[in-house]
Amino acid sequence: MDRTDKIYYSVIRQLYCYDNKHNCARYIVGDALGEEKIPDDLLPEELAKAYKIINK
Repeated sequence: MDRTDKIYYSVIRQLYCYDNKHNCARYIVGDALGEEKIPDDLLPEELAKAYKIINK
């Protein structure tokens, strides 16, 4: 991961996870299923994907 990617993910985490955790896909999956069920490739803005994971 290069510097630009790190900055991007930092901004995304701030917008989706820290400002309002209920808008964070990673938080939603972790809250519903447990932290160990959060896929490594799940991005904070992927809410539709989070709900698909939960509803499996």
